[in-house]
Amino acid sequence: MHKRVLAFREFNDRHTADNIYILIERILIEYNLIGKVFIVGFDNASNNTTVIPRLRELCGASTLMGRFFHQRCACHILNLCVQDGLAALRNALEVVKGGIKLIWASTPLKMQWWQYLKDRRVNDCVFPKDLSIRWNSTYNLIQVLIRYKDHFPAFLRQSCNYIINTADIDTCEKIVNVLPYFNNATQTFSHVYKPTANEFFVEAVNLAGFFVNFPMLLTLVIFVIS
Repeated sequence: MHKRVLAFREFNDRHTADNIYILIERILIEYNLIGKVFIVGFDNASNNTTVIPRLRELCGASTLMGRFFHQRCACHILNLCVQDGLAALRNALEVVKGGIKLIWASTPLKMQWWQYLKDRRVNDCVFPKDLSIRWNSTYNLIQVLIRYKDHFPAFLRQSCNYIINTADIDTCEKIVNVLPYFNNATQTFSHVYKPTANEFFVEAVNLAGFFVNFPMLLTLVIFVIS
């Protein structure tokens, strides 16, 4: 299998279904691909979904009666599921992330934090950014936090009377124990320089095996998808 980028275009128009369709149609005509498209993969936005029937008609999706013409983005679906799961733990996560923001918003406090670690012969800590559009950025953030769980809450309590309870740290540790399965799948689905369709089944089976051990999480995912 090979992967090539044929048309990487700037898209300054509003991302409506009509504008998306016009751009894709123009590219398909330019490269003489009308009638040669087997699968279209989109993120799960409503405007993208609205484009599909028109593209199916344009391309005459007759292969296997067009059953596989529209493939939803597995990585995006996984992101939605994990984001909803993390939302159920929002209280603990927001307390922890609030403490991190407090440190990085103040240069003097940041310097105090590094000095606090240095005095205890602990390596400097740089927390990765938490991006709302990437659930695994939260996972990466919590991973770093857990390594400093004996110092981070104590420093905040001592320096600015910001309280992070033991229960909040315990919640973060439980999250770190669960999320590696989803992180591995996300990394696999997100490859840029190689096809990933052939790897989906293996990761789906791995996640299914994980849910066998955590049936309550499976109930949550079914609720999110439905």
